[in-house]
Amino acid sequence: MWSKQEFMLSKHRFINQFFKKGGIYLSAFGQQSLYQLPEIYGETRITLMPVDHHLLYTYWEISDEKLRSFKEKFGIKLFESSIPALKITNISKNTSFLIQLNEFSTSWYINVPDSGCVYMAEIGRKFSDDFFISFASSNHVLMPNVNISLNTAAYFVNCKDILKVMKEYSHTENMAMYAYINDIASEMEKTLSSYGIYFNES
Repeated sequence: MWSKQEFMLSKHRFINQFFKKGGIYLSAFGQQSLYQLPEIYGETRITLMPVDHHLLYTYWEISDEKLRSFKEKFGIKLFESSIPALKITNISKNTSFLIQLNEFSTSWYINVPDSGCVYMAEIGRKFSDDFFISFASSNHVLMPNVNISLNTAAYFVNCKDILKVMKEYSHTENMAMYAYINDIASEMEKTLSSYGIYFNES
């Protein structure tokens, strides 16, 4: 059993090692080791994320097996005559463009002209401006809209109005209506309180 002093010393060593080496520091029975996330997973995939209204971020991995299969199918000379590239597609407007990469890139920031649109990305090889072979396709992302929403269908309920209606039904025999409204108010109050917003009956 560790003493309090030994425990605190071990705790400080844990924190120091964690922040110095950037991994998950494990300690068991006096033996310590460092675990770090692998740099590659041996999978061919690409992920796309929105950053703001006009900026995307993507990261990817192309497995050795995928590259080997490509070279066997199309030949090494064709592979060497191509360059790695990203194909960014605006699905909403049916437009796309290519971004030339270097052989060592595994992530990229992408500026896009249109906000409020759905985008996807593909990682592959570019042979010409019109010839691109895709290795993997990303998820679809919806960019935030830079303009004010034109959707007028949304209706925002004033919590105080609900409480006012509850008071009107609290002295009637319509218990079903009162119970229904009370459930709505309770759920709204619970949701608002989770964001640190509270309201009263005044």
